Amino acid sequence: MDDYQNVCYLIHFDEPIGNAQHYLGFAPDLQGRMKKHRTNKGAKITAIANNRGIGYRVVRVWKVPEPFYKSEKYLKGLGAADLCPHCSRYIRAFIPLSVPDEKAQGRPFSAQ
Repeated sequence: MDDYQNVCYLIHFDEPIGNAQHYLGFAPDLQGRMKKHRTNKGAKITAIANNRGIGYRVVRVWKVPEPFYKSEKYLKGLGAADLCPHCSRYIRAFIPLSVPDEKAQGRPFSAQ
């Protein structure tokens, strides 16, 4: 599961929560981070989704170099809806990051 270490990830919510339908974050261990999201110990918006019974899933994953916060900030600047394969009118085939391992680009991730 090393492919999901030190990644930025995009969550798509099945229904909007206020004006938001996405969450973009960074995780040193994506599987562990998703367990936190599912148990209301992650982001506030995923806790709201859990409490309202709104489904969500990781739809994009990017393996990122250090410093991680710069990659997360860069991706957030592009706009989550434009990066989402469910919402975007066009999907950017490759987000130009200095990624040491490009094979994880855009690969779906599922953790219950």
